[in-house]
Amino acid sequence: MGSLGIVAVLYALMSAVITGMVPSTDIDVDAPFAIAFRQRDMRWAESIISFGAVAAITTALVSSLMGQPRVYMVMARDGLLPKWFSTVHPTRGTPVNASLFTGVTTGVLSLLVDIEILAQLVSIGTLAIFASVCAGLLVRRHTPEGDVSVHDRTPALLRCFGLVVACVLFAATNVVSSGRGTTESSSGSATSSTTTSTSSTASTTASYVVSGLLFGAIAAATVSFNSLPRYNTPKKGFCTPFVPYLPAAGVLATTQLIASLGPLAWLRFVVYTVLCAVAYVWYGAAGIRSGRHDDTTSYDSRGRDTPHHPFQRLGDEDEPASSSNRRSPFATTLYGDEKGLHLENTRDVTDGEVELVTRTSRAI
Repeated sequence: MGSLGIVAVLYALMSAVITGMVPSTDIDVDAPFAIAFRQRDMRWAESIISFGAVAAITTALVSSLMGQPRVYMVMARDGLLPKWFSTVHPTRGTPVNASLFTGVTTGVLSLLVDIEILAQLVSIGTLAIFASVCAGLLVRRHTPEGDVSVHDRTPALLRCFGLVVACVLFAATNVVSSGRGTTESSSGSATSSTTTSTSSTASTTASYVVSGLLFGAIAAATVSFNSLPRYNTPKKGFCTPFVPYLPAAGVLATTQLIASLGPLAWLRFVVYTVLCAVAYVWYGAAGIRSGRHDDTTSYDSRGRDTPHHPFQRLGDEDEPASSSNRRSPFATTLYGDEKGLHLENTRDVTDGEVELVTRTSRAI
């Protein structure tokens, strides 16, 4: 929370500075700060800002190129991608095939696809993830722990569904009203100015009424979570405050931003989301039917190699023992294979508390 607060304050101060230097309508969206300082004949500041922007973009790209291959590797080990993506370098312990695939596809997309389209795809995908995390947090905090029936999940799921629908309709209403206002203002004429003004006023009033009703529905859905018992609240580490109000505000904010990207961005997002979902489901189901994933190796509580299906949940008898010298069932889930390095996670039980111990070792 402290780092987020610092970043938010810095962003607010930067916005205040640039709007004080340049009118908001004249800000260059491609390089706002560099152009603003150039217009003030402060070339030295422009150079510093440009260098910092290049360094920040490079850091973000390198971070993405390091994280995405590991996502591919875990998906391959879960059976959602070919096993080729899970290959780890024998000496460096890095996902070499997934890294190569990520670098090539990123380069090809940057060369062939318009940067505006890529920016919209990345933005809407990130916003959709943020919205799903906020909604998922609301469901998790109000669903009992452990294996529960559909009936136990229904109250939280229904409230979350109502919240999401109200947020989407609220965002759609704002988009439609703003588009109607722009169309009416551009199509007006001297002979019909009175009629256009009257109809515009009526449409604006109606949009305000609908938006107010939808915002009331959002508030009611948010408050309704308080009638449910609270579960799964972290006792240690970070805990999201102001639940359910902060996650609900996150859903509302992200849906507003998604709506502002336009119909083409929505269509592209729906198309590639459906295609990816179909591909993942088909490949996983085909792997289960053909037994392609049955050779996955895991370890039982006595350290023996046992066949373990990637979609099979461990039973109580397969839980790792308290001794840290025994292999974890998830020892090779994330990093390395039989020839490479991996991070082995084991669990120690001390005074009734479970502690996760991570150590680097060489697979046997």
